[in-house]
Amino acid sequence: MVMFRAVTVATLAGVLVVAGCASPDSDPSADHTLPPSSERVPLSFRAVGAIAVAHLPEASSVEATYQEPREIRAGRIAADLRLRPGPAEDGELVRVMIAPRFPALRCTKVMPCADLPSSGGAAVQLAWEREAPEEDPGYVVVRVSRPHEVAFVLYAGPAITGDPRKLELPVSIDRLVALATDPWLRLRTAPEAITAGDELTDWGGGEPPTPRRDWVPQTGDGLMRQFARGQGGADRWHDPEVSPYQDEFGAGTISGRLTRDATNESGVETVDLLVSKQPLPWLQGNTCRGSTYPGKCSLLKKSPFGPYLTLWTPTTADDPGEAWTIQVRPDETVAARLTGATKVTEKPAAWGGVYGSETFFEPTPAWGFLADPQIFLFPLPD
Repeated sequence: MVMFRAVTVATLAGVLVVAGCASPDSDPSADHTLPPSSERVPLSFRAVGAIAVAHLPEASSVEATYQEPREIRAGRIAADLRLRPGPAEDGELVRVMIAPRFPALRCTKVMPCADLPSSGGAAVQLAWEREAPEEDPGYVVVRVSRPHEVAFVLYAGPAITGDPRKLELPVSIDRLVALATDPWLRLRTAPEAITAGDELTDWGGGEPPTPRRDWVPQTGDGLMRQFARGQGGADRWHDPEVSPYQDEFGAGTISGRLTRDATNESGVETVDLLVSKQPLPWLQGNTCRGSTYPGKCSLLKKSPFGPYLTLWTPTTADDPGEAWTIQVRPDETVAARLTGATKVTEKPAAWGGVYGSETFFEPTPAWGFLADPQIFLFPLPD
């Protein structure tokens, strides 16, 4: 059961208005386009409210939510809408939130889940909890996952007696999905979304007085700082430099190389970290089929953001071998290469992919062209 923070709702004389907002039967997303990344701006609370009201013009109130210090530190930007309140009732709740990360849905018998068609490379899921008669009406959740952010739309009020796609709800699942996948509902959005938020009438307020943390462009130093932090600390790694593979990965690639003394064997270990705007030159798409890599290639695991591939050349008496782990995402490729004292065997499971890469390659802002600015507070190995 999800517990909702109490929201004070004042019944408004009219409806909330956004310039150019659509009727309940139309999809305003058609008019919402994202500019190139260099022209995007940080999302605001009011912009989230305006995006939501464009999809739900029947809303009677809208205000910021998720305002606890812990939530602010987590970078969550959210708004609550109320629909059809009564004399003694708050009405239906629609909560719209976007954040750099958010816990995955736990699909159980109590809370069933369903995968919906993807949207622009994003994974879309639907989940719901059924009503507990005379206790809780249940709720519906639409979750949209991208490599650097998660959008989350929750709807509560009407009784959820089964699969919500089969129910006649006041707000249909199609409308909730359209809202959750709106192109403007991004941590960095179109300037027009900010303008729409500024022009939103009857905004209930509640946004924090200080700005949220914003993402910044990633750098090779940032990749190395994050990797070292998660793999023993900066003191265990040394000799930071640009990866010699950077040019091979193409224009716009960022990279780093770190070395450390092996702990259990003689010699050193070297790790190359790269983020590229295009797939690796040895791959055709995001599978091993047609790979021109001279060694072996295997699918390590699947992910909503793209598969993890492992390419490797086993260690021999004359060659230390090497191991790559790669994820081809919709708009970028991340890769790590390990070579040195660690023996690369015939079976990837024996060496954990690439130095535990299934862990440090989880799709977060630490691994991609955007970074959490706090990464740069961590020390860079000498």
